[in-house]
Amino acid sequence: INHPNVCRMYDFGEVPGALYLSMELVSGGTLADRFELKPGPTTEAAKILDQILDGLEAAHQAGVVHRDLKPQNILIEHGERVVITDFGLARLVDSEESRAQLVGTPAYWSPEQARGEPATCASDVYSLGVIAYRLFTGKSFSLSNPSALDAVPRRYRAVIKRCLSPIPSERFKDASEVKAALRTRTGERAVILGATALLVLAAVGVGVRMARSN
Repeated sequence: INHPNVCRMYDFGEVPGALYLSMELVSGGTLADRFELKPGPTTEAAKILDQILDGLEAAHQAGVVHRDLKPQNILIEHGERVVITDFGLARLVDSEESRAQLVGTPAYWSPEQARGEPATCASDVYSLGVIAYRLFTGKSFSLSNPSALDAVPRRYRAVIKRCLSPIPSERFKDASEVKAALRTRTGERAVILGATALLVLAAVGVGVRMARSN
């Protein structure tokens, strides 16, 4: 996967007594570090989420399911570039997956992964939703709290809610669909704001004309 928001792997091989993997050096801490240093909602939440989505979309378009998307596996380089790393548990979408072992991290894995079922791109979307919830609210997400999503900004609420559906078929199928949904919401908001501005200007114009006529 060759993308600015995915940690680049340069080479791998074997030397006497060891296997090696050569990867891009990303100077900076993890998103988990940022959560620890700055508790509460993240002021750069939208910017960080957009970059995570871009990197995850590149993986999904390459047919790769990450299976362990979490703040510890998201690096934030000095200069604020966000980089998804640690594809050690990743697999190709069409490859066989054993159910003999649970894969992922409990706080961020999808319900189907917790049941030992094969992970799909929709499973990564669930993990993305958990991360997005933490970015916007500063809190950990729990399916047992039905009102939890009320704390998410309205612009993102419906999209994140769908990402966090416990039923895979009710989620977005991959990161590209999440991005498309967010673009649609942004476009609708721009139309509403534009219409509101036009109404305000029209009202002002009417007021000015009435004042002049008096």
